[in-house]
Amino acid sequence: MADQEKAKSGIMPLVLGLVIVTVIGLGAGFGLSKMFFKPDAAPPQPVAAATPAKPAADPHAKPDAHGTAKEPGKEEPPPETQAAAASDLNPADLKDVVITPFPPITANISMPETVWIRLEGSMAVKPNEGTKPADVVQLASNKIVAYVKTLKLVDIQGPVGFLALSSDLNEIVRSATDGQARSILISGFIVE
Repeated sequence: MADQEKAKSGIMPLVLGLVIVTVIGLGAGFGLSKMFFKPDAAPPQPVAAATPAKPAADPHAKPDAHGTAKEPGKEEPPPETQAAAASDLNPADLKDVVITPFPPITANISMPETVWIRLEGSMAVKPNEGTKPADVVQLASNKIVAYVKTLKLVDIQGPVGFLALSSDLNEIVRSATDGQARSILISGFIVE
């Protein structure tokens, strides 16, 4: 009987120590979760995706041929400059566009040559009377393959590298098609 009491008294401090360590761990985990994860805060928006707010229209501005009011002494840049400056599609750019998938692009990059990229997706193409969206996509795909072959692995690493690649591809697509292809929509990107 004396041995049982000694065994119980030896286990009791061990159990008590485990309970205290568990409570401290739970408290630390709860405190860290409150410090790092704030569900009430809105997620940060990327700078490129933010659209600038339009200033209030001048009530004394005269309407132009399209019925929109222009402020005196203020001219808008030409549409080509606006398209080059915009990194993402605006809802106005999506008017009358056809989403056309392009064939998967598989090419090796310049450094290291053993690394391959597979790119899948679609292009937002504004149809033209003279050319079909499929022809525009084929022309742009050839330019994309040529660009991918000039890339280095360092250029496309991480989220910043991917955003830069997406921006470059959009610029290449617009310039190769004279603005007929508005944007490239990447659905698959594999680096092997």
